[in-house]
Amino acid sequence: MKTLNSLLIQESNILYNSYMQEVKLRDKDNEKFHHEYLLTQYENLEKCLYANSGYEGLTREGFFAYMLNAKLNGEQVENIILLRNHPLFKKALGEYASKKKKDVEQLLAIAINNEGKAYCGEYGVTKAVKIEVEIQEEATIINQKLKDLLDTGNITEDDYQEMTQILYYLFNYYISQANGEQLPYDLITDKEYKHLLLNAKRNNTTFAQELTEERLRRRFLFEDAQTEQENDYITRKGNTK
Repeated sequence: MKTLNSLLIQESNILYNSYMQEVKLRDKDNEKFHHEYLLTQYENLEKCLYANSGYEGLTREGFFAYMLNAKLNGEQVENIILLRNHPLFKKALGEYASKKKKDVEQLLAIAINNEGKAYCGEYGVTKAVKIEVEIQEEATIINQKLKDLLDTGNITEDDYQEMTQILYYLFNYYISQANGEQLPYDLITDKEYKHLLLNAKRNNTTFAQELTEERLRRRFLFEDAQTEQENDYITRKGNTK
């Protein structure tokens, strides 16, 4: 079992890799507004992690060295727990876990995802994701299967700990998506960005106001799709009784 200090070192590294991935994408494609926005958010998150841990330096290497011997007090631990619940933190850990989940999928011969159905509404087709209760049910089943494999000696304790940690990151991210926490990080293309700037001029508003309106519109579409997903889930559960 990892200590909180060693876990934070690992997760800080995951945050950094997510940041660097955005740098690569910014330089590779044309969606610079989106990637610049995420880069700023990751930078802020890293600063918060350092501050909440009591680290006063600026470098990752210094943070790692500090965390090896740091004795966090109760307030620091509480603040770190709150920070780890930040949607962007869940995004970084969840995307990391998405790349690692294949070992669990191969071991259990299953596919793990949160894909919901596509629903046709007033503004076109919107893709839903599984609702929270669906995700929790699947997480319980999969974790129990891993526990059974551990109890029968088919996987080691180290394998079990690593896989359950990956699943924790993954399902936590899925639930975050189901609850709409990840919507602020959805892609807004540079074309859409320019359109919002144009609307701000036409409507005598600000870009920030237009961006807020666009995100509200997307949230309405998302919530409509999630309502349909929930209704579909209730119907399916009713048909199995």
